[in-house]
Amino acid sequence: MVVVVGGAAIAGCAGPPWLMGHPLNGQPSIPTTTLSYTAAEQHRRAAEARAAGLTVEEFEPLQALETAERLDAFDRVHLVQLLLQRADDFATMARAIPRSRDIEHALRLDPSLAPVLRPMRALAVRDAGDAWLSIGDRQRAAAAFQQADDLAAFDLSFRLIAAGDESPPPATSLAELQRVIAILPLRSLRAFGDLYLRKAGDDRSTLLRLLAAARQDGDLARAARLREALAKVPATDGAPPDATPTPVETPPAPLPADLEIWVLRGPTLERRLLPLLAAQPALQQPPERARRWSQLLLAEDPTSPAVLETAALIDGLARRFGGTERKLIDLVYYSPDRADGFVRAAGVWERAGRPRDACAQRVRAARWRDDPEDPLWRAAIACTRNDPGAGDWRAIRQYVLDRAPADRREALAATLDGGDSDKAGPVATPAP
Repeated sequence: MVVVVGGAAIAGCAGPPWLMGHPLNGQPSIPTTTLSYTAAEQHRRAAEARAAGLTVEEFEPLQALETAERLDAFDRVHLVQLLLQRADDFATMARAIPRSRDIEHALRLDPSLAPVLRPMRALAVRDAGDAWLSIGDRQRAAAAFQQADDLAAFDLSFRLIAAGDESPPPATSLAELQRVIAILPLRSLRAFGDLYLRKAGDDRSTLLRLLAAARQDGDLARAARLREALAKVPATDGAPPDATPTPVETPPAPLPADLEIWVLRGPTLERRLLPLLAAQPALQQPPERARRWSQLLLAEDPTSPAVLETAALIDGLARRFGGTERKLIDLVYYSPDRADGFVRAAGVWERAGRPRDACAQRVRAARWRDDPEDPLWRAAIACTRNDPGAGDWRAIRQYVLDRAPADRREALAATLDGGDSDKAGPVATPAP
């Protein structure tokens, strides 16, 4: 009897090959979205997307064929064309990193295009270096600038100085410093700004840009020096030094009748879809469609803060919170202004129904800038007051007041408390 049972058990494990992996309950155990396609199926998928004019859908099967080294001559030429079209779309959106990536990809597929693409490639690589510099990745920026130099791109000397975190030559003229400060990303302006101030530069727009850089870095001492310099420069338009233009809201455009097809017919999904989702968030339903959009967006441009914010929200609304967290980490990293990245992450957690996580991001945003006058502190105190598990609002409030000038503490306390001074308690004055 034991032998029979054992034999039955072995038979169950070693059935005929056509039963291997057959689901016991009749349902597939591997989701269709993770199935591997054969080369013939990938060719068919690419041909069907091409026939329907769904440009975005063509990339996935063609790049899978490329990875498997199964691209035929026609598909290779077509993929090169798609990559260059998408690079043009990225240029329109000022998405320098994916634009440069697509041009390099097209060149690997067809090296004969090198002479034709050289001028475009040189500028694309240089601009990608600027983008890496804007998020503080000096190593990638330096590599991009060196490649751009090999391609004879112009305006590279000061970029290489910034990527090396070096100081500009003391003999650099005010006019040249002004030009460079207008071009370089905010995060790389410290050394150029210091030299500009030492030379008593007094161009208002240059000083305002340097002030924006100091505020983005949370450098209060440098911001104070720049405000002093600005106070000596007469305003020409009557606007205060920190004034920023008020954005003009435009009504959302009507949805295309064939929405799901229309968004896939451009060279990029990002350019067509993101403005629609921003104007009409309800489009993130149904979840299956939204998840597919998220996959396509991330495959297309995984360095875009807007794409990462959208993909994180799609995961959050579907309660895939692990995916939300990973994408928000990337969102903050790829945001030139990290405080802004934390604020956007807070908005995602809020819409996903996780107020405590949202509050933690607001505290991080305020702490990143570390300016006692920043309105972000009031939001951080308000949310930790509503949810003590998110943080100690009294400690946060006292931290802000301790960093404020003595003559501003009473007024700032009233602002932080929102007029509710009974709950806040007295303003502590540090001992001399």
